[in-house]
Amino acid sequence: MVKHNVKTAPWCPFCGQKVGRPTDAIERKLTEFPVGKCQCGAVYCSDVTGHNVGAAMVETLVYACSDTWDFAWELMPEDDYLTGRIENYDGVTHQVIAEKNVDGRAVRGVLFFVRLHTEISDLAERIKARKDGVLFIKYLISLKMLIVCQWSPSLTIDALVSVPAKKLLRIWLTNLI
Repeated sequence: MVKHNVKTAPWCPFCGQKVGRPTDAIERKLTEFPVGKCQCGAVYCSDVTGHNVGAAMVETLVYACSDTWDFAWELMPEDDYLTGRIENYDGVTHQVIAEKNVDGRAVRGVLFFVRLHTEISDLAERIKARKDGVLFIKYLISLKMLIVCQWSPSLTIDALVSVPAKKLLRIWLTNLI
């Protein structure tokens, strides 16, 4: 009797839709796992070895929180987010294998999923937007695009950082003209 491996495409445990192959994130880090996003809003990452599931859980949660580590550590499982896990994932073929090997090659991969509750997801987006605004201001200051001397010689860098982003851009644009 010949055994056949049953292969299925990976699916989201929250909505049941097929998910795409995890890829490297845009902002790649040294220890990051390949990540992906489902249409339902869940994010997932792949641990092809199955030995780093704890690290994969953390990376997925942080990725779901727009790379805001402090916010991710404040969340409570089940209250703020749901988790899911698919075992026997083969990263080479992007399939879930019923038997734990393909042509003599062991398959131990895991796809780990996190879906933030709606309120938490909205909050994570707002935190990211605020963080990006501060980074943009620091970028402008570092490029010396703000013509501080023309606007106010007494203005310091600390005062610039405390100025709201819209006002700072307005100041910069008026000095540009």
